[in-house]
Amino acid sequence: QSIMRVSYGGDVGPHVSKTIYAYQNLWKGNEPKGINETGEWLGKLYAMGAREVKEKPELEEKMREMVVQLEQGDPKLVKDWKKLRKKSLDYFDSIYRRLGVRFDRIILESEVEREGIRIAKQLLKEGFAREDEGAIIVDLEEFGLQKFLVLKSDGSALYSSKDLALAKMKLKELRAEKSLTVVGSEQKFYFQQLIKTIELLNKRKKEYCPTVHVSYELVRLEGGKMASREGNVITYAELFEKALEKTLAETRKRHEDWGKEKALKTAEAIALAAIKFGMLAHDKNKTIVFNWEKATSLEGETGPFVLYSYVRAKSILRKAGTAKAGSFRLENPKEKELLTILAAYNAKVREAAETTSPHKIAFYLLELAAAFNSFYHDTPVLKAEKHQRQARLALVKASAAVLKNGLETLNIIPPEEM
Repeated sequence: QSIMRVSYGGDVGPHVSKTIYAYQNLWKGNEPKGINETGEWLGKLYAMGAREVKEKPELEEKMREMVVQLEQGDPKLVKDWKKLRKKSLDYFDSIYRRLGVRFDRIILESEVEREGIRIAKQLLKEGFAREDEGAIIVDLEEFGLQKFLVLKSDGSALYSSKDLALAKMKLKELRAEKSLTVVGSEQKFYFQQLIKTIELLNKRKKEYCPTVHVSYELVRLEGGKMASREGNVITYAELFEKALEKTLAETRKRHEDWGKEKALKTAEAIALAAIKFGMLAHDKNKTIVFNWEKATSLEGETGPFVLYSYVRAKSILRKAGTAKAGSFRLENPKEKELLTILAAYNAKVREAAETTSPHKIAFYLLELAAAFNSFYHDTPVLKAEKHQRQARLALVKASAAVLKNGLETLNIIPPEEM
């Protein structure tokens, strides 16, 4: 089975209107040049527009008009929309590159908006959907899922209409058998409605890609929820900068003889491990309360702790030279404990895949790293007798291989030294 990675971005709707409105009417300064500053600026534009609409409710109608005008091709709006959209996509791309994330396809809401409206009207015509106070709905009352709104009374598209068009595109164009859609848990009921609608539509004729909602709880600030419209968000650039500050200082302290480039490259790898592991080691069904100390910590149950274990294993192997192992017996309890954990790796990866729960791999790596460190501290390797030495080196080699494979499965690339 092959996996296709798809990013689905919202480039139309009220949030876009508010951003363009702020750009055209509220922003007075110069446009930033740097990519991180541009991302921050776009966030400020949206927050400014959202605040203005909140303070002047009469602007709500203006926002709706802008959505329609943009759809109809208003030259000035389209020009500014394309300009800001490109800046936004470039900013996201810079983050994806830094994180080592790639997408096989990027689909934007504007690509499926018209098709979504057409589908909703077609479902009404076929009797699958019905009118309700001027809007088009799919009645899911018998399934305990209320009425599913698929087109607004003014004829404009909703998430639902666009998601139906997206599901159709995934089946027809991408030839996907199943779509795992990673979206916050706040949308759980909406996805129950969407999934049931797709299921009912496919009973008539299979035209829509079956969808699974991979629900994730949100990352919240200690004082409450992050909200881009309020401007109280922790940006990736901020988080990475603070993590890198810590890892670079630590790397320089440990390796005063290293050149600037080597120290920076290693510090970046450790900072990325701290951020990625910090997020992935949480159960997706539990809220993450963001704390700066925890988010950038290099000690305790963290990504850097697992990296240190891997690097230590590689260091032992370098000192030992070639590790050859024939048949041997493991008699030490620490050896047996480590071997038992190593043997469980494949099953743990399978379990994580089947339950879409990457935290299970993260927890396993913490357990393996702890067992390896305990084995290393209590059991001589390089100074052991020849027979024992080969057996223990084989365990070290297996530990390094599994730690590396597990980290890379979580998209964390470990350095060879740190």
